Amino acid sequence: MDKLEKFIKQNRVSFDALEPSPQLWYGVSERSSVRRIEMLSLNSPLFKWAVRIAAAVVIFVASYYWHDFQSQHSGGKYADDQSTPSLLTDLLEAGYYYTAKINVETERFYMATADNSTLREEIQTELDELDQEFFKLKEDLMDNADNEDVIAAMIQTYRLKLSILQDIMSQLQSEKSGKIPNDENKHINI
Repeated sequence: MDKLEKFIKQNRVSFDALEPSPQLWYGVSERSSVRRIEMLSLNSPLFKWAVRIAAAVVIFVASYYWHDFQSQHSGGKYADDQSTPSLLTDLLEAGYYYTAKINVETERFYMATADNSTLREEIQTELDELDQEFFKLKEDLMDNADNEDVIAAMIQTYRLKLSILQDIMSQLQSEKSGKIPNDENKHINI
């Protein structure tokens, strides 16, 4: 046994005889009640966060009911055609889907044609023309001219752009694998 342990064992009775004074416990309980009151006060961080969360919930619920009210009582441009919002939703979903696929294929195309700038420029010109057609269709859609036909044409433009990129990539891959002889007069068909 070391000296400290020996001292503690010999004087254990005197250590156990000492207890904190009642005033000490009163001070501790008083401070904890003050902290509880501070947590519930208007200047506490907890209260401020609770108010912010409640405000966000109120704004969300109010905007939901406002949108619901407006859609039921609107005499807007889509009041006669109930299928139009569904068509616009279809267009948005198709746009997200095809844009993601087109971006992947475009990236693959740029990587595959890093050494062939003329092919890259030709294809980019074709894709730019399709983008111009797409923007014209978008303007027609804003004019509300035959929404169903315009939306179908916009989706078809996405499909065509993706198809062009996929066809070119398959031709480039088959050329690299040696299935198509590589000569200078060979052009890739679009």
